[in-house]
Amino acid sequence: MTARISTADRVSDVRAGGTRFMLILAMSLGLLYVGRALVDPTRARLVIAGAVIAVLAGIGVRSPRALLYALVVWLAILGFVRRIASELGPAPQSDPVLLVEGAAVGILLIVATARGAFANLTALAKAVLALSLLVVLGAVNPLGGSVFAGFASLYLILIPMLAFWVGRSICDDRTLTTTLGLVAFLAVAAGTYGLVQTFRGFPAWDAAWIGSGGYEALDVGGATRAFGPFSSASEYATFLGIGLIAWLAFGLRLVRLPVAVGALGLLATAIFFESSRGIIFTLVFAFALMLAARRRLPIAVSTALAVAALFAVPAAAAVAGTHAPHAPVARQQRVAGGLRKDRGARLLRPLGQPPSEL
Repeated sequence: MTARISTADRVSDVRAGGTRFMLILAMSLGLLYVGRALVDPTRARLVIAGAVIAVLAGIGVRSPRALLYALVVWLAILGFVRRIASELGPAPQSDPVLLVEGAAVGILLIVATARGAFANLTALAKAVLALSLLVVLGAVNPLGGSVFAGFASLYLILIPMLAFWVGRSICDDRTLTTTLGLVAFLAVAAGTYGLVQTFRGFPAWDAAWIGSGGYEALDVGGATRAFGPFSSASEYATFLGIGLIAWLAFGLRLVRLPVAVGALGLLATAIFFESSRGIIFTLVFAFALMLAARRRLPIAVSTALAVAALFAVPAAAAVAGTHAPHAPVARQQRVAGGLRKDRGARLLRPLGQPPSEL
């Protein structure tokens, strides 16, 4: 009996020693690659992606919920990180920084599977699973084009869908409340950044990205819209809208009211100067559903009221337009946020750079 225990201890020690050796070897190889990447700027993005994935993996091993919160923060600053990385070296055709999201979701999915995410499937869960399988089949379809196109479709469609299973096992009411609170504060930071872009001009890394043709939809009718720390104006507006709804849901209490009013004013101003119509309809729909949920109305009635609110938006805009005083054209252009072509040079220059240096 003693011999068996001694043998088991030796086996355990060998396994522990082997694990330490593999970790040390992986860290050594990683540091060696980092050293080479510092000499070769083209690999800077790969180093950033590897470092962030390593940090998120360490967080996920200790606390999956902390990894979920870290993923929310990472997605909020992803566009900003990519533009900063472009200052360190040329952007490759396939950005490895984008793999961080997939790695984090993969870790969370493993934890969710171990906690029974695929057990006791409801009708909704079965529908999501079937749709996920269809996405996979569509990606491997030989008639669909190149292998890269199939992988891109998996990354853009399947990875976000996997979050359903993560939420099914990891995200309880407390976790969801914390996540929405985190989004609310991140939205304030993103809105502040976007307002700086609107009124002070784009920083050097943002201006360089716009100048390289990073996103053509930023220029609409001669207007260069703010996009905050995101990669597109639509992502920026959607994130601000989610933050605004979160502040309306959790911030309108006596203790939080002063902070909530300031946050709501900032977010509403940032959304106004972002100048997208879609987010207005989304906000009206979400706000109507939130009010209906608070009244505990049936889902069918809640949906009908939300749809009615959507149809009321253009009607209200038409009524307001007929009764509003007609301002001169020049004044309307100034009120539009200073994003016209005659002010484009001011917005595109980096912060602190005088106009004479353009």
